[in-house]
Amino acid sequence: MFSYAAFMVIDFGISSDVDKVGLYAGLLGSAYFFGQLLSSYAWGVLADRFGKRPTLMLGSLGQLVASICFGLSRSFWWAVGVRGLLGLLNGNLGIAKAYLGSIATKKTQARLFGLIGISWAVGTLIGNFYGGVLARPAIQYPSVFAQNGVFGYFPYLLPNLVSSFVLTVALVVSWMWLTEPAQAEILKTHHKPGITSVLRQGKVWLVTGLYGALGFSATLLDELIPVWAVSTVEAGGLLFDAKRTGIVNALAGLMSLIVLLFIYQPLAGHLSMVRSFRIGILVYAPSVLLFPLLNLVLRAGAPMPLLWFLLAIACFVRAVASQFSFSSIFVLITNSVPHNMMGAAHGLGQSLVALMRVISPFFAGAMYAWSVSSDPEPHPFPLNYWLMFIFQSVCYVVIFGVASFLDPQMDCPPVVAQEVELTASNNQQNDDSVLGDYLEVAGCDSDPRCAVIQG
Repeated sequence: MFSYAAFMVIDFGISSDVDKVGLYAGLLGSAYFFGQLLSSYAWGVLADRFGKRPTLMLGSLGQLVASICFGLSRSFWWAVGVRGLLGLLNGNLGIAKAYLGSIATKKTQARLFGLIGISWAVGTLIGNFYGGVLARPAIQYPSVFAQNGVFGYFPYLLPNLVSSFVLTVALVVSWMWLTEPAQAEILKTHHKPGITSVLRQGKVWLVTGLYGALGFSATLLDELIPVWAVSTVEAGGLLFDAKRTGIVNALAGLMSLIVLLFIYQPLAGHLSMVRSFRIGILVYAPSVLLFPLLNLVLRAGAPMPLLWFLLAIACFVRAVASQFSFSSIFVLITNSVPHNMMGAAHGLGQSLVALMRVISPFFAGAMYAWSVSSDPEPHPFPLNYWLMFIFQSVCYVVIFGVASFLDPQMDCPPVVAQEVELTASNNQQNDDSVLGDYLEVAGCDSDPRCAVIQG
């Protein structure tokens, strides 16, 4: 959607002013996250009570229908409403994390959750590509698609039909091969937590709060970089055009894949998740300051190849910080609760991040616009274009400080007495024997940090 959101605003006659187009296009994105804010926790609770497999499939079905409705948009406010509906019906990201948490062991957790980053990067690259290529086909390919045909009347239907086809394939694959995680199935059958049970867990609020703060800061940078890149050199930017800005986004995605495949995945099985999260945040704090430094390089008359090389380094360092921090916090949320609360915990985290992603675009836009304004005169350092980047760096320093309260025991998957007792009762075994089996399967049998979790 992001690759053609601005064209939707123009085609629907809302505005042709560049500044206002950006505002209305931002409303389309915010509507989706507002829907997620309202529904993610509820989806997680449903997954804990009725199973992750059926809720994943139901969410995919809802997205399939809503995607087609979005493609049938003929007015801007219809599109905004359907985007909100898409957010309401999309609890799959939180549920998918809970599913991974239910099948992972201590040795495989980091590697499995790293796959979320890989799928996100690949999906973003492919989605933005076919969204831009297939939107408004009657205008882009008039020899193939007639202006008075269905794709002329519904100019954004084609890319959404492709999305619906992908969701249909996902539904079929889920129906045929996806099974309910065994541990979650045991607890779902014997013990169903209350709707607010996870909200009474203090450490859940700590890790989901850190996730929300991380999402806020990361979204600030996502929103800021394109605006900063197209700004004039005098205003602290690089004076890039739309094509070069698109290359910057593609470069960021490429660096994320490189970090995921060749750095994070090989190291994943050997990492402490608490330490990994702190490392990611520690790298994040200075990494955001690399971008405004590029303006100084440009002012110094550096050749364009050198500028692009330094920009690639900045994107690489940011990708390292992003992957280590996000993958680690996913694991820590998983390890903060028993298996029968994982859906609600990840749903709560997803709701908090959605709230931050509703707020941060408006906050970033307003603060950056003020910092680069020159009425009545330009702001001095650090209140000029550096302001937003310094603010983000300070945010990461604060997050790092709060992360010092993370319990090292959260490196281990949840192994709780309730699961052991239920399994022992079902199989007429001694609790200690079953506990040993649980620890061995979880990969924690030799880890002293699991001792407290066993209680």
